[in-house]
This record gives sequence, structure tokens and C-alpha cells, in this order.
Amino acid sequence: MDRRRFLIIGVLALGLAGVISLGVLQILKGRQQGTGASRRVVVAARALVIGQQIEESDLTTAELPTSQLPKDVFLAEKMKQEVVGRGVIIPVSERELILNSKLAPQGAGAGLPPKIPQGMRAVSVRVREDISVAGFVIAGTRVDVMLTGNIDEMNDPKMITTVTILENVEVLTANQELQSDGTPKRDTTVVTLLVAPIDAQKLTLAVTQGKIHLSLRNPLDNQDAKPKHSYYGELYGGEGSVIPNFGIKPAPVRVRMGGGRRKPPQDVPKPHVVQIIRGEKSETKSF
Repeated sequence: MDRRRFLIIGVLALGLAGVISLGVLQILKGRQQGTGASRRVVVAARALVIGQQIEESDLTTAELPTSQLPKDVFLAEKMKQEVVGRGVIIPVSERELILNSKLAPQGAGAGLPPKIPQGMRAVSVRVREDISVAGFVIAGTRVDVMLTGNIDEMNDPKMITTVTILENVEVLTANQELQSDGTPKRDTTVVTLLVAPIDAQKLTLAVTQGKIHLSLRNPLDNQDAKPKHSYYGELYGGEGSVIPNFGIKPAPVRVRMGGGRRKPPQDVPKPHVVQIIRGEKSETKSF
């Protein structure tokens, strides 16, 4: 009796194990089929820089799982029609997927213009490497623009002032300037900034009025600091402590007179006081 009972229990256990094994096998098979699907897509054969026009030699293809592909990826069979000839607006690394979001619209051409958003302007300024944060100002970074100049018409050195004219400006490109023979100029860089039209005017005027400096800022720091102007007197103190009025002259004070006309106040001369002594008497007279 006990032997028969053990046999029944054994058969039931084997049946249950078979059902469980079959279920696990079906699940694994389904996962394998899901991950097995793949597509041949377009990737970069070499690093691509901003403004570059893509040629067929810049591209290659790779077989990747469909589940890992972004929505705006390009399929290999459409590489020539949809990718070749378009401009790069975001840098692409070697073997990186070519995405539609990293390219200029079809027909927009190559170079910098496709990267300029509607309503914005690109303005280039020449700076030395030592005043552009030692070469750390590159495409995609954000900077503040400072102007140092003399606000006095007589060029009084005590009136030299530094002003922050623009804050949180995006750098489009930062390329080293070339000489006529094609070799780079030493420590000289042309930085192209993305600004609003009114700021483009301000920046162009600033270049003619003094020296431009760039200060690098954290890309997560979006708050305008609005620093006050810095002037000569803050550095040296003493007799050089001149606070500039930035060309603002005080308005003349006018006083209404009896005839209804406004006349400037006139200084009234003080009277002369003379003391006269006669014997024991003393008197004072004013003239």
C-alpha cells in the first residue's frame, strides 16, 4: 500500500516538472525570437564634425538588434537617398549611429548656417587662447562675454572699466585662425557665438571699443549673475579710487524767479563786517 502511494506521488511529480519545464522553454524561446530580429543601419565610418557635408565614404553599415535601435535611425537601403549630402549639426563619433536629429534638414546644405536656429545670429570674435580659458572654450560650451575698455574721453587710465555685456552664450565653433600660408596663428582663436540680433549688435560694438574676454561657465548654471562693473579704483585704492559715472552728467539745477523764467542760482557775496570803536562806544557796520 505504501509502495503504491509513493509510485503515484512520483508520477504526479514527474508530470508537474514536465509542465513547468515546457513553460520555461516556451518563455526562453519567445525571448530568443524577440531579440533575434535585427536590421542593417547606417553608422559613421569616421568622426564627423559640425558643418561637414556627409559623403558616402563617411558612412558604413552595421547589423544591430531591432529592440536597441532609436526611432530616427537610418536603414542601410536608404543611406544614399536620406543621408548622403546632408550637413552635420551635432558631432558624431566613429562607429556611432547616424541619427536624423544630428543632421541638418535635407536641402539646407552644409556648414554653419543650418545650425543657427530661427531668430538667432552667429557672430565671430577673435580672441587669444590665454583669454579664452586656455583653450577649454569649444563648440557646445557656454560662456560670459566681458569687455574691458576706457570710458573716459580723455583716456584717463583711472577710468578703465570691465563690464559683463553678455551672459550664458552658446559657443557654436572655436577654430584656430590660420595665416596666409595655411599654418595656425600662435595662440589665436576665432570663436563663433550664438546670440540674439540685439546682442549681435552689442557684441560687434564691444569689439571696436576694447578687449573681449570670455569666461567659461557650468552648462547647468543658467542663472544670470548680473555682476556690477569693476573699475580701476577697486584694484589700487587710494587716489585711484575713482567711481566712474559712465558719461552721465548731473542735470543743472534751475530755480523759478519772479518773472516766470528759470534762471540758474547765483552766488550771493557775503557782506564785509567792520567794527568801529569811539572812546567807550563800539558799533558794527556791514558793507
